[in-house]
Amino acid sequence: EKNIFRLLLLLHISNNLVKKPTLNSETKTTVKKREEVIIITGSAGAGHNAAAQLIEKRLQEIYYQDTETKVRIVRLEEIDPVFWRTTMLYQHLSQNNPQLYEVYHDILNEAFGDDYVINQEYHQQLAASIEAKYNPKMVIVVIATAAQLAPYFKQIQPDLPFITCVTDWFGKCLWSWGDNQADLIYSPSQINTDYLIKYAKTEPNKIHTGSPLINPQTLLINTQYSRLAMKLKLGLDPERPVLLFNTYGSLRNLTLLNKELFMQFDWQLILLCYNNQEIYEAAIKLQSEKGLDLKVIMWTNKMSQFLKAADYLFSKPGPGILQEALSLKTFLLINALEAIMPQEQEIVAYVEKNNLGFVAYNEQELQIQLEMIRDLDRQVIAVKENLADFQLKNGLEEFCQIVTERLSKSELLI
Repeated sequence: EKNIFRLLLLLHISNNLVKKPTLNSETKTTVKKREEVIIITGSAGAGHNAAAQLIEKRLQEIYYQDTETKVRIVRLEEIDPVFWRTTMLYQHLSQNNPQLYEVYHDILNEAFGDDYVINQEYHQQLAASIEAKYNPKMVIVVIATAAQLAPYFKQIQPDLPFITCVTDWFGKCLWSWGDNQADLIYSPSQINTDYLIKYAKTEPNKIHTGSPLINPQTLLINTQYSRLAMKLKLGLDPERPVLLFNTYGSLRNLTLLNKELFMQFDWQLILLCYNNQEIYEAAIKLQSEKGLDLKVIMWTNKMSQFLKAADYLFSKPGPGILQEALSLKTFLLINALEAIMPQEQEIVAYVEKNNLGFVAYNEQELQIQLEMIRDLDRQVIAVKENLADFQLKNGLEEFCQIVTERLSKSELLI
């Protein structure tokens, strides 16, 4: 399996180098003033893009009167064939075969550790293409793939500020997050910091330990609405429990709703399809056949509202959705029926250690937990009490303050 992934990775990269692709626009032909802060992201999981959007919005608010500072998001899958292919592979493995993804995860760490020559050529070409297109005065990256571009941007422009914002919450993340050529690496937890120092050989003075980036709108909703009020706002029955069921883009997760596990309880079900048309159509069919009280959501920009209305969230342990749920005091019911991806394993451990929800490792365990929730067992009450007291600090303002300080010190502004 490892050899197959090595071969796929090398084939994708070598094919891209042979074709010598360029961005789909003109490259710069004249030297122009550097004005853009670019935030490099990619769709390998929703959390990276969400973080990029939060940073972009906040920096635009800060620099709205500064005509010499523009903020732009650059999505790798839109400009790089290799990233697009590997993203498709990531999405397939993460949704359908997490155990095989762990093998792929190890291969990516191996490639970073060994710094393959072919990787160097690929990253050099990609960094040069982005630099030629956007002429940045600062680079911020929120995805591990782009963190590896730091040395190649520095080859082109040695004094270019380069900041990595790690969006994986705890340990066992990709080592490339810790590339020492970055000027600063913003880590969302001490566990993550310790992991990068130990395994990615990151220099301790390069890392600033902060907190996860959370949408300020989420925190505002939490203060403005009670759970009851949000149910009413969304047209839900305020007297009945709401379960937000995140399929995570997997039909196998949807099949759980076709069993007695969930259907025997008086839930109001909200189903997140993760922008998957096949799941959406299957859910509508299931709703019709079983007569479920089911609200099917293809995709939403109102995730905070649904999470606030939900009494319970059933989901894989993706960092973004769990951080938001915890900020809204939503009871976590973590779907661990299949293998958990390496970068999410310590999230599960964190939830268990702090008693912030239940973790179901098999269907029998899930059945018992659902019955405990139905009967409002003392363990359920204990979790709800812990959630009421739990506070998750938002690192967004701190991170953007670091960015503005770095920009103000940079000679590129002169």
